[in-house]
Amino acid sequence: MKKLLSILFVVLATLFAFSCEKNETTKKTNEPEIPVIPEEVVSPEEFEIEINVKDITATSATATATPNGSNRYFFRVITKMELDAFGIYNDDYQIFEYIIENPNSGNWLTSGYATLDCTLAAETDYLAVAFNFENWEAMHLQDDEMKLFRYAFKTPKGAEVDPNSLFSTSDLVTNHTDFNLTVTPSKSDAQWTYYIWTKKSYDETLANEAQANIVMRSYFGLNNIAVEQGYSFGDIIQEDKLGRKGTHTISSYQTLKNNTDYVVVLFYVDPTTTDPTSVYDYNYVAVPFKTVEPSKDNIATLEVSEPVIVADGFKYSVNFLVKTNQYAIDMKVGAQLWGNYEFEKYWDPNDWSQIQAFFLYRTSVEEETLAAAKSAEGATISFPGVDKEDYVFFFEAINEENTPTQFAVRVEPSAFNNVQ
Repeated sequence: MKKLLSILFVVLATLFAFSCEKNETTKKTNEPEIPVIPEEVVSPEEFEIEINVKDITATSATATATPNGSNRYFFRVITKMELDAFGIYNDDYQIFEYIIENPNSGNWLTSGYATLDCTLAAETDYLAVAFNFENWEAMHLQDDEMKLFRYAFKTPKGAEVDPNSLFSTSDLVTNHTDFNLTVTPSKSDAQWTYYIWTKKSYDETLANEAQANIVMRSYFGLNNIAVEQGYSFGDIIQEDKLGRKGTHTISSYQTLKNNTDYVVVLFYVDPTTTDPTSVYDYNYVAVPFKTVEPSKDNIATLEVSEPVIVADGFKYSVNFLVKTNQYAIDMKVGAQLWGNYEFEKYWDPNDWSQIQAFFLYRTSVEEETLAAAKSAEGATISFPGVDKEDYVFFFEAINEENTPTQFAVRVEPSAFNNVQ
C-alpha cells in the first residue's frame, strides 16, 4: 500500500481538485475571540486538536483547528473520494502516510490556532484531518500510537444553473474522426475552454460522483494533454491553444473513434490560473454527439503469422510477419505480460477491443514498415529483448476513417523451448 500511495499521490492531488488557503488569525470585530493556545509543546500522549468546520455552503467552508499546545501539526482537508480511491478512509495510519509522503506536505504544516478557507465542490464529502508533527517519525515507524484527528462534513447541493445562461451552441457537424460546433458564451469577455469525454465515461462519472467532478476531471484531462505536449496547465487554457473568448467554432484536439458517442464539456476558466487544482467555475454545458459509422468497403485488413522466436544472448526476439492492404494509414503494435492485467477475463478473439485499453504503450510502426506490410511479401515486426515469460502481443491496422482492425496473440513460456 505504501508504495502505491507514493506513486499515485501526485496524480490524485490534481484529480481531486479543490483548494484551501491558510487564513491569518487576526481578529475581526464581528468574529469571536481567537482561542489562546498554551506556549509549551505538549507530549504526544497529551496532545489534542479540536477540529471544527463552519460556514459550509455548496462551494466553500471554513475549517478551524485548535490545539492544546504549541506543537507543530499537519492540518488539511481531503475529499472522501480521494481516500476511498485507495480504500483508506477508515485507516488513520494510511491517511497519515498518504499526507506525509506528498512532496507538498509542508504546505499543510502549521501551529497554534489555524484556519483554512476552502473553495469546494457541491454535494461532495470531505474530511478535515490533523496530526502532531513533533513525533511524526515515531508514528511513521509505528513506535508511537497513531493519533489522527478528523472531522467529516458534506457540502450541500448548489443552486441550479440554466445551461442556456452559460453558453449557446449551434451548427454541430460530425464525421468519422472529428466534429465542429459553434459556441457562443454568455460572457463575451470571459475565457472559456472545452474537454471531450466519451459518453460512457461521462455517464459513469455522473452516476457515481458529484456533478462538480465533471469540471474537476476535465481540468485533470486538460493538464494531461498539456504535459504530453510539453506545456503547463496555464499554457493549455490560453487562446493560442485550447482557450477561447467570444464566439468560436471548436473541433477535436485528438483523433476520435468512429461510431462512438462523445460529450464535449464547455466551461469558463481563469486565464491567470496555472494550478490545475484550482477550479474557477464548476458550472458547465454538456453537448453530446456521435461520430459517423464507418464504411464497409475500405477496411484495413490484418494478417499476422505465428511467432518466430530467435535466441538473442540471454534474451529472445519474438518476430511476426504482418500484412495489411492499401487502406491502412497507420499500424500500431504493443506487448504486455499476460499476468499484468486481467487478459483472461477480456480475452475474446471476436472482439479484441476488449483488451485494447490495456495496451497503453502501443506505438506506430515506421512508414517503411507500413509500406512493406502493404506489399505481397509483408513486413517483419520484431519485439527484441524478451524474457522467457507469458506475453500478449497486440496489432492494429487503422484506415482513414479511424476504423481499427485488431489482432492479439498470446505467447506462453513453453513456446520459448523451440527457438531458432
